[in-house]
Amino acid sequence: MPRWRDPTFPDTDRAAGSGPGAAPGPERMAAPERAHEEQPTVPNRLRRRRSGPGLVRSVGLTPIRITVERIDPARPGLAGRPAGRPVRWVGPAGRPADGGAGAPARGPGFGDLAALEHIDRDVFRAWWTSPDAEAVHTGLIGVQAQLAATRTVAGGRPVHSLHAYFPHPAHGRASIVYLVDRVRDGGQSTTRRVTGVQDGEVVCVMSLLFGRGGQAGHQLKAPSAPPPLDLERVPVTASTVAAATVERLVDLRVVAAGTSRGVSRDGPPGAAPDARRGAVRPVAWVRLDQPLPDDPPWHAGALTFLSDHVTAAFARQMLAAFTRSTGTPPTGAPSNGALTALNHAVWIHQPFRADQWLLVVRDSPSGTGDRTLTRATFFSPDGRLVASSAQEAAPQIGISTA
Repeated sequence: MPRWRDPTFPDTDRAAGSGPGAAPGPERMAAPERAHEEQPTVPNRLRRRRSGPGLVRSVGLTPIRITVERIDPARPGLAGRPAGRPVRWVGPAGRPADGGAGAPARGPGFGDLAALEHIDRDVFRAWWTSPDAEAVHTGLIGVQAQLAATRTVAGGRPVHSLHAYFPHPAHGRASIVYLVDRVRDGGQSTTRRVTGVQDGEVVCVMSLLFGRGGQAGHQLKAPSAPPPLDLERVPVTASTVAAATVERLVDLRVVAAGTSRGVSRDGPPGAAPDARRGAVRPVAWVRLDQPLPDDPPWHAGALTFLSDHVTAAFARQMLAAFTRSTGTPPTGAPSNGALTALNHAVWIHQPFRADQWLLVVRDSPSGTGDRTLTRATFFSPDGRLVASSAQEAAPQIGISTA
């Protein structure tokens, strides 16, 4: 890439008058010299090597923008690959997504939504785009970022925890590019940081810790619940094709949903009344409505996807319940109940399968007009606590992303 320099900034790496754009005369070096003279005396052993301001400004673009410009994320699919380079659609274990060669099938399966194109070392691009999607489901962004990080971890270490922030909304008209930073490769754990970029804006920042856990210790007790097949599936209510695709993949069957009863300004909202203990948390069965391969990273990614969906759905229920119980919506809440995730955290405690039933217990410790915090714990059918999550959501007027 040719070197770029801001012509309005002094280039101290080049002798005065020795190149194009360099104005002759001592005045170009006067200010940096004075700045150097004003520095306090520091022992040589404590001095740090400092690059001149001309060298710093010579880049002109951040590495994120350089990468986005180079691989052109606005052109999705095969048309966007660099000339002369093969396309590799990879899953978390390095195999082509959905087990096939080349691009995955056009069907809206979970493997299609999570598929990544391997652009370069530690650089991936999401395959899925949807022109009608005004905003991309944050759970899907989280899955893609998580699987991109997993592709850079050797030794089969499973993901233990992740923390994601979504500083800018993403749309479905262009692919998202994921840049992975190899923060640490230790003897017992691995740390990664992922930045998701679209149209030059950061849409996701995720930190992940990989490592195997120890022996099982204490855990919360799983609540009792009727079998999932005895309950009705929550119907798909999305108004757009993109959102309906996401909802169709989630088989959610509610046991006890948070309603207007138990919602108050003075305590945790959303609990249904119970004669013995005063209140219990809402319980539901959930699974990915599509078989997955045996690779644990696929199931960890699917749990992030499910967690985002069930916590966002519960946050919307809390918003509606508060409105019914008080007669007015919280200050700042949109009339359509649309929410977007601000951040999302997941902890994986034990192995599980996301394409089999998981019992999820949800609660919302706090909710205001502009912030709703929702937590979830996931149990396997045999009562093991396999994962926990937390998500904070905020109103997104006119856009439904969560």
